[in-house]
Amino acid sequence: MRTKLVNFVRSKLKTCGIRVTMSSTSAFPDHATLLVPDDLRPALDPCIEIVRHLTQDIRSYDRKVETLCEKKYPQTAAYVELHITGDL
Repeated sequence: MRTKLVNFVRSKLKTCGIRVTMSSTSAFPDHATLLVPDDLRPALDPCIEIVRHLTQDIRSYDRKVETLCEKKYPQTAAYVELHITGDL
């Protein structure tokens, strides 16, 4: 969902001749907000805000998984050390 929204906003801006520089998805809302023309704000600002909120939610879940792995499933540390997977 988040990736689709980012791609949607990028494509709409591109049709107006505006290119959003490559950046992390977490930095995307800040970069895109500065580039959106006034006439597209009613359509794109809500999409950008959803991306912002989804990013915050994902960070929160990542922290919860990390805490759960440390406290309840310490055996997962071996996988993280080997860079086989994240905390999951």
